[in-house]
Amino acid sequence: MPLAYARIIDHLPHSIWLCTPQGEIFWTNGTSNRYAYGTDEMLDASNTRYVSKVHPDDLTGAGIALSRAMNGDPPERPYRYRLRDHRGAFRWHEFCIAPVYDDNRQLLYWIGSSVNIEHTMAEARHLEAALSTANSQLASLRSELDRHLQHSAIEQKMALVNHLAGGIAHDLNNLLQVVVACTEMALLADPSPAVESKLRLIADCVNRAGRMSSQLASFSGRQPQNSRVLDTHATLFECAQLLQRAVGAEIEFESRIADDLHPILADRSQLENTLINLAINARDAVNGHGRVLFDACNTTSLDSDGNPVEQVQLTLSDDGIGMDPALQEKVFEPFFTTKPDGKGTGLGLSMVRRFVQASNGHITLNSELGKGTSISLLLPRSRQQAAVATEQVDTQASLKLKILLVEDDEQVRQSIHLLLLQLDCDVIPSFNIDHALALLDGGMRPDVIISDIRMPGRKTARDLIHWVESRPGMALCFATGYSPDVAVAEGLIDGKYVVLFKPFTLHDLAGILHRLVATHARLAAEN
Repeated sequence: MPLAYARIIDHLPHSIWLCTPQGEIFWTNGTSNRYAYGTDEMLDASNTRYVSKVHPDDLTGAGIALSRAMNGDPPERPYRYRLRDHRGAFRWHEFCIAPVYDDNRQLLYWIGSSVNIEHTMAEARHLEAALSTANSQLASLRSELDRHLQHSAIEQKMALVNHLAGGIAHDLNNLLQVVVACTEMALLADPSPAVESKLRLIADCVNRAGRMSSQLASFSGRQPQNSRVLDTHATLFECAQLLQRAVGAEIEFESRIADDLHPILADRSQLENTLINLAINARDAVNGHGRVLFDACNTTSLDSDGNPVEQVQLTLSDDGIGMDPALQEKVFEPFFTTKPDGKGTGLGLSMVRRFVQASNGHITLNSELGKGTSISLLLPRSRQQAAVATEQVDTQASLKLKILLVEDDEQVRQSIHLLLLQLDCDVIPSFNIDHALALLDGGMRPDVIISDIRMPGRKTARDLIHWVESRPGMALCFATGYSPDVAVAEGLIDGKYVVLFKPFTLHDLAGILHRLVATHARLAAEN
């Protein structure tokens, strides 16, 4: 090798080495010597010292790569391995090898080079760490997206349930209204004792069906609470009979209801529905044999400021299978159920929690596998007293009112018409609000307008309200088979207009009309 060329090779910034056709290294340039041994000149007569400079984990691979290259099968890319410098630190290198022939194409030796790529590998490690972080963030975002999609799916299910429940409850209430009216008319006809007992049985069943319809309307949790102050002991005493039937005769059921329970402000029908849901869950937990206990007592707890709060505690306990902590965290989620397909909707406990929250209370759950479950509802004491029974309205008294009855369902319209005739009212039937407003614009002046809320036609309940409010002196009452959330949407609950929710009785109707007459008489006197 010419001296000048050797000097150039010796000072290249890369490690250069030569080896015999058999792979014995016989020369390394100065850069390689300074890197590996800390000196410009290095003699390795045994041809083994370089072995100690290759990282033990890379030595086998480096030997294989070198052997393949020397046998005409070079790697697709330069082989990477770690070399120890003269300070003892390993640095990543990349090497490649090429043959050197004489004029007769006879192999003279092999020339190899190693390039220090430690900086490149450090950057690669940094990028890999950044990529790992990005992948973790992506996984977290995907998990969050899945959670939002699941939440959105639940909301869509709840909206569908609400829509279906509202529609079914509306149709059911209309049917029940017809049955209520016909049953009451039959009872007023002074039937024989045998027929009367059957009619009263029908009336009782209709009353229970109306309660079920109300529960159906609140199925999705959008129905606002019709809260009032309850005589808690009397309410729960009656409800205990429903709980007994809910758990079944095969299960031992006991109720312990304190006599001095505080009054509470709650929706009675939703309270009953809540307790029935808990009783059914307890029944399923004991699986046909066991004990269910309903306990109601006064208690006191501390609020967030440390002040005592008087409450009524309602507890349903069972000695059934119980739940592990993981299951306890999920039981209040909508559509979560442990029951077999077709045996549960997963909405029961979510409805319980919504009722308790809407009643400004809170709920506690205690359960242990194999030992049973206890769920307690803590409802705040109401400082108002429970309302006493309202004064009975004489349904035989003649009202002599002119009523414009606006109802699109012909059977329902006829049934309400019968009730109004029983109260000695003159009735003008109308099949929708468009027709009713045409009558009113034509000069008709009824004493009271009784109207459904939603009917086919271009005009709505709001148009009817606007007409009445522009002409003082006319009473307006709404009667609907829809759940209260519809009345809220129309701005009718907690406002100036009375809403009768179907099915209503003759007594309910008479009471409303008497109140409307008294209110308008008072307003007329004040003006």
